[in-house]
Amino acid sequence: MTRAQVQRFYQALRGYRGYPETALCLRLIALTACRPGEAADAEWEEFDFEDAVWDHISQLSTQAIAVLKDLQHITGGGRYLFPYKSGKGFTTPNRLTYAMRDMNLERGTTPHCWRTTFSTWANENGFRPDAIERQLAHVESNKVRATYNKALLLDQRRSLLQAWANYLSATEHDGTE
Repeated sequence: MTRAQVQRFYQALRGYRGYPETALCLRLIALTACRPGEAADAEWEEFDFEDAVWDHISQLSTQAIAVLKDLQHITGGGRYLFPYKSGKGFTTPNRLTYAMRDMNLERGTTPHCWRTTFSTWANENGFRPDAIERQLAHVESNKVRATYNKALLLDQRRSLLQAWANYLSATEHDGTE
């Protein structure tokens, strides 16, 4: 998504009338560039607020921690961050896609678009490609390199995600009417 499209997303999100946890899930996906399914089935035990990490390897920006704290007031008493309304299991990524469709965003805009937007922004802003790909949980295609390189690049990814979150915050507020 372009900067203008990101602004439109946040404008639409402010006017979203669906479940508040759906809006928070979309915010979390944007901030972490995770796969929509990873967010949809996330469990509270996967998050360490003190060290600001998700599942011991994905760094969390201060903005992502704020989203999680807001969400705790809604679903913090259960197992899943985004439980299905029946109380059994977790929400589906399709609910997130439908929410974005209901926001009347451009055709083809889905929660997965955040991964492309994040990667494009990070590469254009000179972040280390290995850190970007590691954050996206992409598998190294070079089998020899994949065998030997086990670096998690946690410090670089923390800086990357905080810079990304700052960009999103600035873009959101630039688009405020």
